[in-house]
Amino acid sequence: MLRVESWNKSFGSNHVLRDISVTIGTGETVTIIGASGSGKSTFLRTLNYLETPDTGVLYIGPDLQHLSIYEGGMLDKNKVVELRRHTAMVFQSFNLFRNKTALGNVTEALTVVRRMKKDEAEEIAVRCLNQVGMGDRMYYYPHMLSGGQQQRVSIARALALSPEVILFDEPTSALDPEMVGEVLNVIRGISHKNSTLIIVTHEMKFAREVSDRVMFFGDGTICEAAPPDELFEHPQHEKTQQFLRSVLNH
Repeated sequence: MLRVESWNKSFGSNHVLRDISVTIGTGETVTIIGASGSGKSTFLRTLNYLETPDTGVLYIGPDLQHLSIYEGGMLDKNKVVELRRHTAMVFQSFNLFRNKTALGNVTEALTVVRRMKKDEAEEIAVRCLNQVGMGDRMYYYPHMLSGGQQQRVSIARALALSPEVILFDEPTSALDPEMVGEVLNVIRGISHKNSTLIIVTHEMKFAREVSDRVMFFGDGTICEAAPPDELFEHPQHEKTQQFLRSVLNH
């Protein structure tokens, strides 16, 4: 479904992503763990070109079509638009339109980007809001919703686009502890369905439960990737071992 090769990103002298190459399969749920500053969120943002990689090739879709390349020249904006037709992103800070209801937030991308008719967009939006347990709040504005409810609306917005890949950037980090579970349960419910999920998370129990594969990031590279039981029970890389000892003991 998605493959990157020789993926690099620097901010000034800070080399954040270091020559990453990885393939993620269709329908696979992959979680990315690691210490703060290890490059996890930057990696996710470059996959959607919210940050432009310095070098590298990206293939996406069932046929792994070569869509985006950046090698020091001008980035092809048409390719970025095409890439984003295959992906959707759920942010840690929700990024909802404050002046639109839950229903309006979900229909916006469908009517503006996909140019759907309003009634068709609303039909899809209602279905997706019901899927995440927000059908009874579709006419509520963001300020009337809890953080967990706002995040569920943002997940519905992503689902409405029927993306092949959904990117979750620490979807529970801005939530109060009592709201984390409701959002994780929604993600559990959509995993292993039609979309490939790539999730940056600090929730180790969730990563172990939901993942087909867990990737540990350290110093801008993938130090280790394995099925969850294997990585959590028998980590091979020293940095993975140190990280897990620290977070699990805590």
